[in-house]
Amino acid sequence: MSSPDNQMRRRVLAAILVLPLLVGCSFAPLYGGTDAVGFGAGFAYAEPTNRLEQIIYQELAFRLGTNKSADAPRVKINASQSDRRIGRTSAGSVLSAHEAVVSASLIVTRGADGQQALSITRFTSTGFEQSGQVAADRAASETAGEKAARALADTFRLILVAASRNGEF
Repeated sequence: MSSPDNQMRRRVLAAILVLPLLVGCSFAPLYGGTDAVGFGAGFAYAEPTNRLEQIIYQELAFRLGTNKSADAPRVKINASQSDRRIGRTSAGSVLSAHEAVVSASLIVTRGADGQQALSITRFTSTGFEQSGQVAADRAASETAGEKAARALADTFRLILVAASRNGEF
């Protein structure tokens, strides 16, 4: 039998010997930053026309990187928001439930001729409440729309990663 001190020494020695073998290993988590996903080249992005598009572009550029070269795949986003009331009654409450529905289309073109490589449309919704105070209601709607836009940006990012890894652009 060996003493606990000898067992501990063996474990430490084994860890020291195995560590150099693990240094060459790398992982590419999908939910990491730009370097983790493996997009050194990135994408070129169109100019946003509203706040929702700006949020989506910023999230994509932060996670996937940007590329200003002429041959980089170009991403174009068209996003819009509509609000709707959910529920039929507000009896007993001054608050009414609503949801912000953000719909966005993603178009990726490549090459000098602008050949379309990918085109998809997605939507998501986020709930919020209105109280009848105009400024607070507007702020609640905008906040819900921005939250939905960030969710769409994450969906688009995953789609772009999958399409890029499949060699679509």
